[in-house]
Amino acid sequence: KRLGISAGAAKQMAPADLYNFLDGKRQEQVRKKHVEIKGNLKGATERDKLTHKYFDSLLASDSAKAMKLLKDLHKLISTRTLAGGRGHHLVFCLDESGSMRGQPWA
Repeated sequence: KRLGISAGAAKQMAPADLYNFLDGKRQEQVRKKHVEIKGNLKGATERDKLTHKYFDSLLASDSAKAMKLLKDLHKLISTRTLAGGRGHHLVFCLDESGSMRGQPWA
């Protein structure tokens, strides 16, 4: 049924015709999956580039730019979630132990 042919109709087809039909359906599914993966890769690449820019601004102690990029990144992730993608969680770890002392960036 999911392949667009009933079990009864499939039983009536010659084996070679049934094979060609099923192979065509398989190739169609592979093409659809390829398009989906390509779209996912494009979105992931965009988020990765934005994340690198964000971390570069942190390393450069540019807090204004870092804040803007973090907001842009959050908006990009939230937009994808609202559009039907899976949700994401942003996690921040703050260290109070003093082991990471240095120049504050903000």
